[in-house]
Amino acid sequence: MLFSTHASTGISIWSWLLLSTLRYLAVRHPLYHLRLWRMPYSVIAFVICTSVGVNGFLLFTIVATFTRAPAGGTYVECMEAPVISQTLILSFHALEILWSFCLPFAMIVFMDASVVLKGVTSPNLISNFKRRNRALRTVIINIKSASIQKHHAHALRSWLTIAVICILLNTPQNFINCMRLLQASVFETSLLNYIEITYNPFFRAFEIVAQAFYFGQFGFNAVYLVLFVFDKLIKPRSANKEQISTNTSRASKYLQNYKLNRNKDENVGLR
Repeated sequence: MLFSTHASTGISIWSWLLLSTLRYLAVRHPLYHLRLWRMPYSVIAFVICTSVGVNGFLLFTIVATFTRAPAGGTYVECMEAPVISQTLILSFHALEILWSFCLPFAMIVFMDASVVLKGVTSPNLISNFKRRNRALRTVIINIKSASIQKHHAHALRSWLTIAVICILLNTPQNFINCMRLLQASVFETSLLNYIEITYNPFFRAFEIVAQAFYFGQFGFNAVYLVLFVFDKLIKPRSANKEQISTNTSRASKYLQNYKLNRNKDENVGLR
């Protein structure tokens, strides 16, 4: 169970990173993004294999022990068996924290920030567009500027909200893991037995909340898939056709007005 949750967390966070990477490539390197075919599938396979490998030591070092409760009965605890050196175990835990939290979140922040700062369109594409057809550029900008700004603002709010929620759900538990790692390295004890050294009820309450957030991230992923991914895939084609028809009629109208205004300007110049 412990191995499954840790490996699933790494896969989940790196899946977020994959989405951020695709957004980053679509905005910063659109031509390269169009050439991507099976790259996401290869990345997912690599992430799954790496997450399993990074957390594989848990299958050999974690054992379940039955402890008798003071009020009677027994309960199960997960303990680390000294099958390998404690230094090596701590190194594995540090690698797991780096892989499952530190590295992906740093890259997510960098890529999403780059997308936000870049904006919706590329300056190079705009300059080429200006040189090729100024009239067509004017028509498209008149049609799309309002809708693009609205869509960009909505997408920006969605990305920031998703990023903040994901960070809030994962940061507390990873903070506790870092505290465990630091304390275990100082006191040279098992990473899962740090409570025996310093028991604090407030810290225990914080740990319960952190674990609730930690396991809540899986439900949040399901909500994200339903609201932001699945909803896009099942969007009716009729709505797309209607939107295309509306944009086409607007483009024709703007183009006609542009030609009329240009003819008027030419007539005024001749006079």
